[in-house]
Amino acid sequence: MSTPYSHVSSVTDDGRIRLRDRDLVSEVIGHLSFTEAIHLAIRGETPSASEVQVLDAVLVALIDHGVTSSTLAARMTYRAAPEALQGAIAAGVLNSGGRVLGAMEGCARLLERWAPEVDPADVTEVAAQLVAVERSAGRRIPGLGHAMHEAGDLRADRLFEVARDAGHAGVHVDLLLAVVDAVEAQSGRALPINVTGAIGAVLVDLGYPAGLLRGFGILSRVPGLIAHLGEEMETGTGGRLIRHLQHGDVWSELDA
Repeated sequence: MSTPYSHVSSVTDDGRIRLRDRDLVSEVIGHLSFTEAIHLAIRGETPSASEVQVLDAVLVALIDHGVTSSTLAARMTYRAAPEALQGAIAAGVLNSGGRVLGAMEGCARLLERWAPEVDPADVTEVAAQLVAVERSAGRRIPGLGHAMHEAGDLRADRLFEVARDAGHAGVHVDLLLAVVDAVEAQSGRALPINVTGAIGAVLVDLGYPAGLLRGFGILSRVPGLIAHLGEEMETGTGGRLIRHLQHGDVWSELDA
């Protein structure tokens, strides 16, 4: 067997592919689901059934969000270069920034920074301190508020429910929920948790590092981009969508 250059994957001298410590053909294909293989590749271990349940819910939650900047970028790139589907998908992926899809990373980093201060018996004091520090610095707390879901993001509520039922809602979820109350108490504004904030808290509680979380937004959204591109191939509706935007039918897509 050849010496691997990466612990993620390697190819043996006889041409067999290994994903972490598993033979891809004999131990992964047909044995693990895509979600299980994702966890194996990133974390290096086979997930439990409850971990799969939570990760699956996360990946489904962001699969699509209507006509957004990412889907429009993908559609318009395809219209310009229909011979390069990969370019259209890449254009959509590149719309994953700090305020669209990517807020889960910022939220998770903030929670990771403050979670060690939490007393399991009372998370409210740490939440209040967190909000006070961020407000005094003039920083927006990532993962809160949504232009299209001002009354609350049902996707976030459902993710928390799945995580609780699976036994994987921990200190980061508790802290984020307490932050919502602290924001309202200190600012007088009700800013519900959006889906990216929920994903940030849930995935950190599941053991994923904050620095990788934006990748899950990309991983989740790609099937939606493929679906939009399939529709674009069939109907060419992207041009009409752009005309709507040009005539002022514009919406804000923050923390989609």
